[in-house]
Amino acid sequence: MRLFCNLGKPMAVFARFVVVVVLVGLWTGSDTALAAEPSAVAKAAFEQGETFAKEKSLKKAAASFTKAAKQGHSEAQYKLAQYYRNGRGGLKKDATKAVGWFKKSADQGHVKAMLQLAGQYYRGAGATKDYKKSLGLYKKAAKKGEKYAAYMIGVHYTRGRGVKKSAKEAIRRYMEASGLGSTRAQNALGLTYYRGKGVKKDYEASFRWYKRSADKGSRTGLTRVGLHYLRGQGVKKNYKSAMSWLMKSANKGGRRAMYHVGTLHENGLGVKQSRPEAVKWYKKSAKAGYKRAKSRLKKLGG
Repeated sequence: MRLFCNLGKPMAVFARFVVVVVLVGLWTGSDTALAAEPSAVAKAAFEQGETFAKEKSLKKAAASFTKAAKQGHSEAQYKLAQYYRNGRGGLKKDATKAVGWFKKSADQGHVKAMLQLAGQYYRGAGATKDYKKSLGLYKKAAKKGEKYAAYMIGVHYTRGRGVKKSAKEAIRRYMEASGLGSTRAQNALGLTYYRGKGVKKDYEASFRWYKRSADKGSRTGLTRVGLHYLRGQGVKKNYKSAMSWLMKSANKGGRRAMYHVGTLHENGLGVKQSRPEAVKWYKKSAKAGYKRAKSRLKKLGG
């Protein structure tokens, strides 16, 4: 190749290797771009932006991130997208510009940008709602080990968004996400078996999945384990255990759990009956926005 005739042998070999890599990438239809190493100027601008951000000088941070982003710095592009989405650093809130910068960053393999861009497409924020695009991005991020992305793939299959609805495939995807540590996926599996949608209703399986989530501190998981004990679904009814699990959730701000802690106190189940305690917990739940607690308070005159 004449292109390499004036190069030394080592450089010529390297140049040919680069061409082969690029051609192979094109030939295989690879959608993973090789992110170019940011220039020294881009790196300096980004680092300066980080310093300004820590100092709360957000306008200066935005200007530095903009400079670095325009030179292809993927992390700067991601940060700039966030600034546009939230209207920070003197930049006018602009979801469309946020999507543009998230995309530039995601195209370079930035995983967090992939997640944010997928969310924008899923919600139709700054771009036309496109479930196929959001699903594609979540799949890319999931391959990189992102548990939230793996969970969202399951959501797409559960709701039939961008893909044919399939409870079987949703369960498989939720299980993959659970393997990555997603408590959201574990809660989704708990709910799937509890309702029996697309699968045979199985309270024991539901309890097991919620228990996994609860053991990791998930507020939803804690609440649902408490309710399983309260109702005797998939596990022997035990009011004391119900109170224990519901209190854990309530202390984390679980408004539904607060309501049920109130009902247990009101009826003396697993705990000494106490109207004042019941009213206290109903008020906490109501304040957090739980409608059933507001209704109960009216009946009790609290």
